[in-house]
Amino acid sequence: MARPARDQTQDTDRYVHAAKKFLLFLDVRIDPQRFRERVEQPRILKIEDEPLSMETLRKVLTLGRPNRKMLALVLPLLSSGMRLAEALKLRVSDLDLDSRPAVATVRAENTKNGRLRVVFMTNETRDAIRRILWDWDPAPRAPKAKVVPAPNDRYVFAFDGDIWGREKTAIRTFRRVCERAGCNRLIEGHRTHVVHFHLFRKYFLTKGSDVIGEHAAHALCGHGFYMDTYYKKSVEERAADYRRLVPHLTVFAKVETGQAEVLSAMNRRFLQVFSFTDEEIGGLGDLSGLSPADLQRLIVTKGSKARSPPTAGKEATPATGGMPKADLGRIREMVPDGWELHVKDGEVVMKRSASSP
Repeated sequence: MARPARDQTQDTDRYVHAAKKFLLFLDVRIDPQRFRERVEQPRILKIEDEPLSMETLRKVLTLGRPNRKMLALVLPLLSSGMRLAEALKLRVSDLDLDSRPAVATVRAENTKNGRLRVVFMTNETRDAIRRILWDWDPAPRAPKAKVVPAPNDRYVFAFDGDIWGREKTAIRTFRRVCERAGCNRLIEGHRTHVVHFHLFRKYFLTKGSDVIGEHAAHALCGHGFYMDTYYKKSVEERAADYRRLVPHLTVFAKVETGQAEVLSAMNRRFLQVFSFTDEEIGGLGDLSGLSPADLQRLIVTKGSKARSPPTAGKEATPATGGMPKADLGRIREMVPDGWELHVKDGEVVMKRSASSP
């Protein structure tokens, strides 16, 4: 069966590139301008990926019945934004699974741009990796047992062969998982599959751009231009950014959200209502410590750029925490499930609801 035109175009480009490299090896020089004038190559069109949904991913990782190693590979690709080759080159010594959140150091020689970077991972990713680094037993381990007893120079994902062979093995194994899950469909007109490894990185970048801003998301993915400024933040500050992403990158495990994180998310959303940009909000540091008075001061300071900033009036009383009733009502609408707002001693206090587990 003939391949689609798109695939023939891709193959032609690869063949021409290989021929150029071979001629260069033989010391045959090719003038780029004359080559363009004499050789007409087919135009390469971009493939438009279908967006990945968490429902599709859960289907792949349940109905597809991946083994422990494949599960432990997919989860960090999704939750850290690493490339497949970067993940396959990780060694045990590159991991810090005791950190909160867990981190992995991608060495400079293993990155696309030649720059070392630190990536973060969710708790379920950490647990999945631990299971492949020891002969996991659900029984409680000894208190002083090593968290990662495997040799430090061992690859975390121990497929056989060199990096090219390990990539092919990982891709073939993942394709079988997708086939068992009924998610092995091709993009129309191409031989690229709808669900593929690089799609997890795109999912991470999309969610990161929505939650912590495009600049921070690109930097966590390792795009050099963005790293120049974002990586001037401390590791703790970057970890705080990542914690806000965790609920969007967690596939199965239940995410426990602390009061500080809830307050931080609520204050962020409140400031966004009044036209604060991600850059302005990012410059405020820890948002969980902002009181209602702090929020009012920030909004009033913003001045004409804010949408109808709240001002003290006859409705603002100690019973409303010093805020107008309308503004307090808007904050109540932002409170997530399992939490309640209470006004106590003239201050707004966040508490777990009595019905929450």
